[in-house]
Amino acid sequence: MKIEEFESINRSQGQNIKRVGDYYFCGQRNTSFPFPVYTAFPMNRIVSVDRRLTRALKWKFLISNVYLELPKKDIYEFMLTTDRYELDQFNGKLRANIRKSLRVFSFRKPSLEDLLSDGLAINQQTCERQSRTDENLTDYQKWAKYINSIHSNSGFTILGTYLEDKMVGYLIAYELEGKINLTEAFIDRNMASGISPMKGLLYVLINNLVKEHGTVTVSYGFHRFSRPTPLTSFKQNMHFQRFSFAKGFIVNPVLLLGLRISIFTMIKILKRKSFKQKWAKEFIRLYQGHRRVMEALKSGKEPDRRAETIQVSKAA
Repeated sequence: MKIEEFESINRSQGQNIKRVGDYYFCGQRNTSFPFPVYTAFPMNRIVSVDRRLTRALKWKFLISNVYLELPKKDIYEFMLTTDRYELDQFNGKLRANIRKSLRVFSFRKPSLEDLLSDGLAINQQTCERQSRTDENLTDYQKWAKYINSIHSNSGFTILGTYLEDKMVGYLIAYELEGKINLTEAFIDRNMASGISPMKGLLYVLINNLVKEHGTVTVSYGFHRFSRPTPLTSFKQNMHFQRFSFAKGFIVNPVLLLGLRISIFTMIKILKRKSFKQKWAKEFIRLYQGHRRVMEALKSGKEPDRRAETIQVSKAA
């Protein structure tokens, strides 16, 4: 699937998508995200950040989060490239869990009715558990419009997990310019906890993709460097490898001036050497990220990069 087709599908969902130079950006109020959007769709649109694009970004958006090929890394993408995904490649415990999942559940493409009823309920449960707000997943009208637009689209693969005749989980993947991206991957924890339904679901999906395409490259989202979580451990156990990037920020000049004044006041006038307030740490990180981008541009280190624009409240 080409980026233009993917853009058209998402525009039909009401997203405000505009083209800037050679790239697409999804605008939300005073903020813009490169398209595909990181949080909803794993980002695989390589952006070559040069001075011209940097100038455009800093005047169009408040903050642009930019990923660079620099020595210091702080974010990574989970990727799997394979032409074989068999049980004998996993350790004994994981192999047993996958076998149990394959034995207890069945896996097939869900009907529209199952996605609109069970799928919506799973979305609402997941968003509530994660304290997450996403009306595209939890509002019936928006969810129905999205599912109807992709259910019969050959660029999308939807696989459901069934316990007898009830769907208790699903996963959506789409192919974009040669790479498979995994998006929503949710399960009903009230009905399927303790049996590892996601292991079986992922195992079946990747084997289906290998059978259809041969060698496949699959992206399973991005994570900031931090302590291992159950989700990151799960991805690594399922043979997804981490590919690291450095993170920097392109900041609007007016906001940048405010950051400089705030940081100068905290350090030089208030004489604070450490900051416990979340907003203070955020200001410092934004400014340091901005300096990293500027230094990379000055030194001529402008290899392949990935960029997304984020809200100030989400910068971390």
